[in-house]
Amino acid sequence: MTPAPKKTLLLGLLMLLQCTAPVLAKDGKTGYTGDVKTTVKDVGCTRSEDSTMDNLYPKTCIAGPPDGGLRCWWTHVPAAVKSDASLKVPLVIDMHGGGLCAHHEALASGFKQVSDSLGGNTFIVAWPQGYDYQWGTCGSDCDKAKTANAGKNAGKAIASQDDLTFLTNLVAYMVKNQAAANPAKGRVDPERVYSTGFSMGCMMSHRLAMERSNIVAAFGCHGGQLIGHYNLTEQKKQYGIQPTAAYMTGGTEDHWFNSFDSMDAWATFAGGCASEMTNTTVELPRVFVEKTGSYKPTNATLRVRSSCGSSTPAVEVARLEIAGAGHVMDNRMANLTWQFLKKYKRAGALAAPPASPNATAAAASPSNKSAAAATNQTAARGLLLLAVVVLAAAVVY
Repeated sequence: MTPAPKKTLLLGLLMLLQCTAPVLAKDGKTGYTGDVKTTVKDVGCTRSEDSTMDNLYPKTCIAGPPDGGLRCWWTHVPAAVKSDASLKVPLVIDMHGGGLCAHHEALASGFKQVSDSLGGNTFIVAWPQGYDYQWGTCGSDCDKAKTANAGKNAGKAIASQDDLTFLTNLVAYMVKNQAAANPAKGRVDPERVYSTGFSMGCMMSHRLAMERSNIVAAFGCHGGQLIGHYNLTEQKKQYGIQPTAAYMTGGTEDHWFNSFDSMDAWATFAGGCASEMTNTTVELPRVFVEKTGSYKPTNATLRVRSSCGSSTPAVEVARLEIAGAGHVMDNRMANLTWQFLKKYKRAGALAAPPASPNATAAAASPSNKSAAAATNQTAARGLLLLAVVVLAAAVVY
């Protein structure tokens, strides 16, 4: 072989190696918009690992769906709870949006900051990690849910892993497990478990409250809707849905929120709601967003169906619409949501979860599909690099 062809082949291999390098977004991370995942995932986030999560939050892992591998969450126990052994406080399960990681929710939802501001009248927060960055929002009835959702959200597939089991076992562990490794050991009031989240995490919050109303006392979430509600009377009977208070928030420009279907569904599930909806104007705090160089919208309307169910306090189904807001997280919602949720309890909830699962060492976790793909790409690039080195040596020789 003459030198010229060798150089041409070497150049070709180097170009191929360049093409296999990951393409990074400008911030080196995900380039995420709403629930849309770009080709670049956030660094270090798998089903059991989140390298960006603050080390102050202890991680707990249990075996879970879809394959018996590790499913994990991170817990924040406010200082007021740690310093008073007599306190039993509510638990808020705060779920991230699709394509994101648990640390995004911990950083941006606002629930951690609210919990730290309340003294002894506070709550514990858990941030679970979805499987492959998603939540199984169709619950235990995916075939019907997917049929009911067909055509409503074009291009948006519904994940079907059994996150109901994972989240139910999360509650069972935090409420019942007496091991020293449980950061919430003996501190959770089982009758005051609430779910929240953003976007797909909000959709999962809806689903958890619908199919596990014997565990979830109330829920409130941002930028998401109930997936797969079709025959409300049938579903109420199928899942044994108890009257459940709901506080749904979102922007008027958010297509994941702009339907009244979810509000109507929860009012039907609760039963007995006042036929008239009350509408109240709400002025939100004025917050400047440096990234956009503008202020968050401040005008909102709170719509409420009251006097639902027969419990005390009476269940309310509420919807807060932020004028002009799109599909973005909004930490102003955390305190509003908490003030709504905190008055509700679920009697008898301690008996509802199964026996506590055992925690499992995170090091044994299989990575999710995205992490596996990244590993395969790295291995392929390594082989290419080896080939280039060998060929380079041949050229020099």
